[in-house]
Amino acid sequence: SISRTGPMNVTQASGDLSFSAERVGDLNLRATSGDLILGAIVSGLLDGRAAQNVSVHDAINASGPASLTAGTSIALNGGLTAPAVALTAQNGTISQSAPIIASSLVTQSATGTSLTDTGNTIGSVAAANSGSGDITLANSGALNVSGISQGGSGDVTVTNTGALTISGTVTTTGNITLTAGGNIQEAGSGAIAGASLTTNSVTGTVLDSGGNAVT
Repeated sequence: SISRTGPMNVTQASGDLSFSAERVGDLNLRATSGDLILGAIVSGLLDGRAAQNVSVHDAINASGPASLTAGTSIALNGGLTAPAVALTAQNGTISQSAPIIASSLVTQSATGTSLTDTGNTIGSVAAANSGSGDITLANSGALNVSGISQGGSGDVTVTNTGALTISGTVTTTGNITLTAGGNIQEAGSGAIAGASLTTNSVTGTVLDSGGNAVT
């Protein structure tokens, strides 16, 4: 494990890169031919990229934005805390077994995103999936959905313990399910387009956008 106050850049040209750090400044990690395997990290900005897979095996706490990019898939088996989180799985899936805590989350996957840990505490989310697989998100607290784009025929499911606001377009040719422990509402340019829509709220649902297109 590494401890230092300044920025750090690490590149692994062949094979996998395994990394953990007790304390470090801004951190840039590159596994240019293999996997990026992350243990416990306390950092400033975090930018991790791998030609193959990215896996997190212990808690990561970043005081700056955290971005993980995988040529294939991302697996969060350790918690990830940062002001803003961006996850990109260029040819695979995004999955988790530990929570994300962030003001904002942006995801991009090719074969599905499953972020269903009940400890997730995310303020705003934008998600896109380009191929097969579903987009599924669980969250605690108020959640703003700034956009969800399901390029394949998979479903979109968002389950939130608090209020749920749709401020961007949620679109799929599959089914959409929205569940909130508070109210569900559209705001701004919020609109929903899908084969079917199922909602379940505690304090009311108002989906009155003229852009809604549920068949």
